Amino acid sequence: MATKFILTIPLLLVTITALSWGNTLYIHVKAVLAQFLIADAWADTLERDRDFKPWPQIRMFTNDMTSLQQAMASGEIVMGITWNETPVALAGEGHQVRFASPKEGALTWCCGLMMHKDAPNPDGAYDIVNAMTSRETGVYVIDYWGYGHSNAESFKMADPGVLAQLGLDKDPIAYLDSGHMGIPQSDEVETRVNRDFETIKTGF
Repeated sequence: MATKFILTIPLLLVTITALSWGNTLYIHVKAVLAQFLIADAWADTLERDRDFKPWPQIRMFTNDMTSLQQAMASGEIVMGITWNETPVALAGEGHQVRFASPKEGALTWCCGLMMHKDAPNPDGAYDIVNAMTSRETGVYVIDYWGYGHSNAESFKMADPGVLAQLGLDKDPIAYLDSGHMGIPQSDEVETRVNRDFETIKTGF
């Protein structure tokens, strides 16, 4: 069952790390092992007709950042995987929090703006693009939401305390170069992840 597999996980990680010369493979292997532990715990739950958590330290699985933020503020949990605005909001409330900086490098991602080829008001669309990519907007996004921004000038104007708390640099290129950019997943993987996440939320 799950217990015997958990005992072998540290040894597997050490062995694989020694064999791999890059952080990318190590991160991928950890993700695969995490999926295995979750699947094994779910199988135990069904077989034994009782909840079996893959990691006893886990308090909740959620995509509700408000509940997660409240749980961290109350001390119910001490660590969580959140969107960037959560530590910024908690710090603004006076809580002692910080954004973790994994030694392997952070998982990074980008999103952007697009205009449909048949957009009825291109001039209006460009006004929105210009507003959203302005340095003033970038400063607000960094200081109040904790996200990076496409305008490099915004980093120079942002609150140094917020940048330090988030582990961001005034040079965004240096931060991106030290991380691991997320890549789009296939429809099959996206479907499986969404399905399994809903199962996890209802089962644990």
